[in-house]
Amino acid sequence: MSITLLCLIKGNTLANAFPVDIDKDQLVGHLKKVIKAEQPQTFANVDAKDLKLWKVPISDDHDDQLRNLSLEDSDELLAIRKISKYFPDSPPEECIHVLVEPPESTATSEVLKLREEVASLQALLNKSVAFDVVVSPKRTKGFKWTVNIEQATLDGLKEHIRKMEKPPALENDGAVLNIVNESGKYSPLNDQDLREMLQLFVSNKNLKFTVFIETPSKAFSDWTFSSVCQLYGLNGETEDPTMTVFPNFSRSHEIIIRLFLPACWSE
Repeated sequence: MSITLLCLIKGNTLANAFPVDIDKDQLVGHLKKVIKAEQPQTFANVDAKDLKLWKVPISDDHDDQLRNLSLEDSDELLAIRKISKYFPDSPPEECIHVLVEPPESTATSEVLKLREEVASLQALLNKSVAFDVVVSPKRTKGFKWTVNIEQATLDGLKEHIRKMEKPPALENDGAVLNIVNESGKYSPLNDQDLREMLQLFVSNKNLKFTVFIETPSKAFSDWTFSSVCQLYGLNGETEDPTMTVFPNFSRSHEIIIRLFLPACWSE
């Protein structure tokens, strides 16, 4: 006598249930083969004998039972027994009759790929990563900053920038780093912010970013020709980096400078 069993793969919702027609005088081992044949893609790399089948009568209006399902009190369908041993009568309608549990080591290809990506990302986060850093407004080629993300600090990044670029803006204790990457714009305020940002860069596989150094407001009269040239990496013709021969800017200088370097000071 043929019966119809509604089957559901463990972890799926009721909407993914599928019917299987089989003679109840056949063995559970035969049922496993039929289930594998019904779901060829899901069980492409699984032997039918490795499937576990559980008798779990769950009605179609009790999706919550699946979320809290425990198989401890359920009957596992043994391959050597006849199906009639578990279903002597016609199975109830509108119910899940058999829960299918694939072997854990043979999850679907999508799950395996995701696991591999997570493992690869975790391994990368646990070792030093080399980032390509460009400091603006100096239009330079940039430099490599190699760091273990779990140990990265803002002070460490600032110190490396000082060592590689020597920007005068970083001499200010209140200097803030604004960082731009293809992922977006960031202003890390502490070490944890920086680490989360770097982790995002790694996960997006984009290890290049530009640093903009923002300093507290500075009056125009506090700027000198020397400091502007240093800010923009322009040393002019003199070998003296301080260029003390140039006085502080006056109001007349301000009018001229506003036309050419509008972003080099703040009111």
